Amino acid sequence: MNEESNEGKKSTEKEHILLVLCIDRDNDLGIKISKHGPIIGREENIKTAVKLAIKDPSESDANCIFGAVKEYDKYVKENKMCEILTITGDRDVGIKSDKIVLKQLDNYINGINYRITEACLVSDGAEDEQLLPLIRSRIEIVQSKRVVITQSVPLESMYYTILNFSKNILEDKKLSRTFLGIPAIALLIFTLFGSSGFRIMMGVIGVILLIKGFYLESIVESIYNEISNSIKRRKYSILLYVGSLSLAIIGASTGYSAVQGAVALDIVVKSALFVKTSAVFFFIATILAGIGKTLFSKENEERKKSLFPFLTYSSLCFSVIYILYHISGFLIDNSDGYNPIFIALGISVLVIGSSMFVEKQFIKKENMNNIENKTSNIKIKNKGE
Repeated sequence: MNEESNEGKKSTEKEHILLVLCIDRDNDLGIKISKHGPIIGREENIKTAVKLAIKDPSESDANCIFGAVKEYDKYVKENKMCEILTITGDRDVGIKSDKIVLKQLDNYINGINYRITEACLVSDGAEDEQLLPLIRSRIEIVQSKRVVITQSVPLESMYYTILNFSKNILEDKKLSRTFLGIPAIALLIFTLFGSSGFRIMMGVIGVILLIKGFYLESIVESIYNEISNSIKRRKYSILLYVGSLSLAIIGASTGYSAVQGAVALDIVVKSALFVKTSAVFFFIATILAGIGKTLFSKENEERKKSLFPFLTYSSLCFSVIYILYHISGFLIDNSDGYNPIFIALGISVLVIGSSMFVEKQFIKKENMNNIENKTSNIKIKNKGE
């Protein structure tokens, strides 16, 4: 124990002391004035703080050391046996700096003839206070004080909040996709398409909100998994999926062009014009996607069973598109009256009814075959016994 510690109360080897601890985790003392820890005693700490304040008046570590000296003087007036210690880390804040700080603290604790029963930590902000759990594993901290310039408290807290959030974004894949991936895509779209990129982004956001609003995530996920599996297993269905997507894009582009070319039409007529112009493309796109999923992505035995359900699926798609096509035509030009719509409804009901009837007959036949197979297997088993 040096002479500064005797300014308080004289002690013997068996006496306990209170340690006033100041931490410079990022080693500003070593970088700016070439002073490394441990710095022991009141006078040494004051000299160090003054030297650092002259070198850089804005440095918060100088205020931190002066704050530690103030706490030390307070305990001395209360006739407590105490000591003041400043320890430093490294510019590379993290594991490296923390090891250096703890090594200095351990060397100090092991090199004195007193027992440290409690400590008061004085820090200059949130960064140094991250060491509290490690220090508590060695000595009991009864008080923790933060000494910073008043104006810097909100700014520093904001800084570390942003810093920790940035680290989480980089480490978490989901957060990274959301906060880095999506802005990156938006910037690329604006770069490639200029002012039109804003409308494209609004459309993308609209699609996302539509999926979230109607809980369509499972459908989108199943489509994504189907395409992903087709690519991984090198199935021919991926060609049909690409063709389906291409036709859907062409249909949307054709409908958009038709709407843009229309003059003085209200929103209902424009929507009808879009549907009528792009309906055929959407129908073929859905059929290609259905063929890829039902026929080309399954084994031979499963393909036979999926054929009739696929026909029902195709008839439903045809009926919906066919009816919408004639409704759109009526909204654009109603000179033909309602007859085309009624005819479309009749044809659609006939097509759907026929496909469902055929599918039920197929299912019935399959069930009969399964029953016959089970019966024959039981008879063969009984004969064997």
